[in-house]
Amino acid sequence: MKYRSCIKRMRYKKEPLIKNILLNIRRFYYIIFRRRYVERSVENRKGNCGCHGCCRTRIYSCKWMEYKTNKCTLWKGLGYDGLPTLCKILPFDEKDKTEFNKNHCNFYWN
Repeated sequence: MKYRSCIKRMRYKKEPLIKNILLNIRRFYYIIFRRRYVERSVENRKGNCGCHGCCRTRIYSCKWMEYKTNKCTLWKGLGYDGLPTLCKILPFDEKDKTEFNKNHCNFYWN
């Protein structure tokens, strides 16, 4: 009985990791090979950055994120114009929003 519950918990933890790996592959593919699509999508994006970490994934950790409050500390200090380029372009479309920040992200597209 204990063994089965451990297996269920392991599956639950692996699934978001696999989704995040696929999200990163998609992000890098679009940024490298479909740059015009990303540029047009960022131009058509509406809303403001709410510092909820939509630009990050669980694969790598951002040194400017406060994970307890899920807020970006770099944004507070520099504002949107001072952010690194990758932070500015992510998320570049609705599919690019991460699974755990979909409901919190302030960006939207028509």
